[in-house]
Amino acid sequence: MDIKKKGEWIRNTYEVIDAFPFVQGVLYFTRVAAKAQDQGDDRPARFVHGLDVRLLERGAPLENLLHRDRSSFFPLQGLFVQEGILYQVFGRLEGTLMAHHLYHSAPLALPKVLSIIQKVTDSLVSIRDKDQFTLVHPQNMLLTSDGVRFLYGGSVGLLPKVRGEPVNWEEDEVLRTKKEKAMDIYSLGALAYIMLTGTSPSTQGRVEPIQLYRNDVPSELNQYVMACLEPDPVHRPSLHELSRWIQQVSIPGDFQKKKDDPVYYLKPDFESLRENLFSQMVRDVLSQRVTGPAEGVTEWEGWQAGQLDTPGQEAALTRQEPKGERVWTRHPEDGTGTSRQKGLSSLPTSVPQDPVPLPQKEEKEVSLFRKKPVWIATTVLLGGLGTGFYLFLSGPSDAENAAKYYGESMKYVQNEKMDQAVTMAEQAVEAAPQDKTYLLHLADLYWKEKKYQQAVTVLERGSREIPDAEVFDLLAMNALYANKLKPASKAIKQAISLDPDNPQYHYHQGKIYGAAEKYDAAVRSLQKAIRMEGDDSRFHNSLATYLLKKRDYKGAEKHARQAVELNPEVSDYQVKLGKVYLAHRGEAEKDKQLSLQEKKVRMKELTEKSIQSFAEGIRLDSKNATAHYYLSISQYYDGDYKSAEKSAQKSLQLSPEVASFYYQYGVVLQRLDKRKEAADNYKKALDLDPENTLYKKAVEQIQ
Repeated sequence: MDIKKKGEWIRNTYEVIDAFPFVQGVLYFTRVAAKAQDQGDDRPARFVHGLDVRLLERGAPLENLLHRDRSSFFPLQGLFVQEGILYQVFGRLEGTLMAHHLYHSAPLALPKVLSIIQKVTDSLVSIRDKDQFTLVHPQNMLLTSDGVRFLYGGSVGLLPKVRGEPVNWEEDEVLRTKKEKAMDIYSLGALAYIMLTGTSPSTQGRVEPIQLYRNDVPSELNQYVMACLEPDPVHRPSLHELSRWIQQVSIPGDFQKKKDDPVYYLKPDFESLRENLFSQMVRDVLSQRVTGPAEGVTEWEGWQAGQLDTPGQEAALTRQEPKGERVWTRHPEDGTGTSRQKGLSSLPTSVPQDPVPLPQKEEKEVSLFRKKPVWIATTVLLGGLGTGFYLFLSGPSDAENAAKYYGESMKYVQNEKMDQAVTMAEQAVEAAPQDKTYLLHLADLYWKEKKYQQAVTVLERGSREIPDAEVFDLLAMNALYANKLKPASKAIKQAISLDPDNPQYHYHQGKIYGAAEKYDAAVRSLQKAIRMEGDDSRFHNSLATYLLKKRDYKGAEKHARQAVELNPEVSDYQVKLGKVYLAHRGEAEKDKQLSLQEKKVRMKELTEKSIQSFAEGIRLDSKNATAHYYLSISQYYDGDYKSAEKSAQKSLQLSPEVASFYYQYGVVLQRLDKRKEAADNYKKALDLDPENTLYKKAVEQIQ
């Protein structure tokens, strides 16, 4: 296909700023036509993908591309055909392009490689399970905080997968599927090889062993990567085999290369990366000339679907997702929804009304969002643009300055210089107050620095310029953490009114109701979120919290167990389940319908279950002070006072500023007849929380 040049127009609506040969077709960076003569460089930017319609199956239901899985693909705003080219108009893109990341960072630290492989396999499994497809190519994937998302792909058969070729429906379906799966596995192996070695695997002859480059790669990973690169597809592992293995791998959290890492001094082979098989795939597309019947072209001409920008008027705003998040997607056929679960660890959440002393203040849950707010650079850095994505704000203007400040801020974030990052982000917002990207970036930085009131101030001001669901949602959460419940409640209602089908917003509303002690309303909001997206572990975990507040122990246990089943590797979910068992134990102790023997058996059973849960929480995170604290309580109830003493000591070593931890330690010491030490710990608890009547009584009774 002929590539449009800078300054040319698509549909008299999208002015081409730059064009990038893509793994299939061409990706254009464009600006929407101005609605007025004085709009200048403030016109909205759009990425638009072009593909020759002769590569499409005649009569294919292309409108289904608008409904592809948003957990794995970036959403499309609209579609249209002009002059024999299918154009796909993207909404907002965020993340770091894999091609850019590899070129500037490969080889990567082993934990980073494992993390990316896990994210890619997760996405591919999810895509295949939904009978969809994509292309495993660094140019086609962006790293986001909660996974990997793709640009090109959709339902099987809608778009060509093999480069430059339409779907061959005459080919045996089983054979075609096997061929495409084998291609994905080979590409995944090549991607892993580049990340590990900084060089491209040879497409001709023998592939050099990874051990020649580094010696820290587990033998099983080495075997999988080399097997993926086998010339004969029969010898390559299946995606599910690779996925099952990578899910069992423990991935450290530190992705930075250290001086003692084998890979630290390994330099990338830039020539190899420039000439790798992925680059060859793009060149192959450019060199091909598509041939096909003319009637296939004219049949599509003028077709369009979705929401398209129009010349001479404000670009229509599509409903955008929360940054880097998976959003509820409705299937037009049956109205049901799907989403891919990817749970995140969190700190302990609200504490239930247990029959035992608890920390005075509810600890804040940090995974309220499907990502932490400023985890990675969110600028789209396309290989062809280099570091110059900001050129779309060209010209000596406030917009250009804003982009420059934003870029500087992102660099400071990457270098963990947060004060400078905030300063640059503030200047970006000041220069371009109507740009949502800069506003959310600044608010995210405030969130990370726990400057919730400052975030509230800037978001309240920004929401007047940008009345967007995502802005209101972030405003609501920062207001909640700034202890401003009324503004938080108002903001989350505005977010829901703009995007009522987003379960994340109902989840956040539940948290706000919970903070206001409106537990019935909190339960209803969380139940609604779960009806929309039942496989998000955070929703079940929070619902268990508020059901426990309502003393609905069966319901709390059900949802706490569900959270653990959905994401068994989160320590705090195990702790929540253990707390439910403890609370249920207290209820059983008061149950007058049970005989003394029945009570004893029931309480023993629940105590043992709680011990198992807390022990599992500690296994997952040995530094979880709350888990040690509750384990001490359970061990105390079980009569194992020595173990209870050790667990209480450990909780204090990890968190020496929590009053209830001292109180629990004092209770155990007093039971062991260590009265002086017990008295000292009761006093420390009271010093930290002078108004607590329980601690006052403890100090008085041991005098």
